[in-house]
Amino acid sequence: MRNLILTVILILLPLHSFGQGGEIIDAVKRYNSTLIKVYSTLNLNLLKDVATVDEMSRIFPVVQALVNQNSIMIAQQRYFEVRDARIKGKKAEVITEEIWFYWWQDKKNNTITRPPREAYYKIKYHLIKDRKTWKVDKLEEIK
Repeated sequence: MRNLILTVILILLPLHSFGQGGEIIDAVKRYNSTLIKVYSTLNLNLLKDVATVDEMSRIFPVVQALVNQNSIMIAQQRYFEVRDARIKGKKAEVITEEIWFYWWQDKKNNTITRPPREAYYKIKYHLIKDRKTWKVDKLEEIK
């Protein structure tokens, strides 16, 4: 019986290893899925619920470049693993390892305007609590 209880604890432990961090991890996941939509629709305003104005300003030049080339970006997040999540008051950090696959394509005829690429990133997300919502404020690639 003791072995069964120990096995259950060991199985459930990873689910609780980040404690309160689940809230900020969910915020990062929402940000990433929203970013995919932003690049495919060219609608930067979709980010307003998941990112600060500073972060939206960082994304703006990419959206503008897509608009100027009459393209959209198709992006897929193929791997997402949280390495650390910490909350300090109204600020938080989440460190992840991610693999993304993406390309640019013409908005009208879907021809590829920038070839497909797969990229590995280790990212530190900086989040700020805005009222009751966590928003991504800045991304930092860790080399």
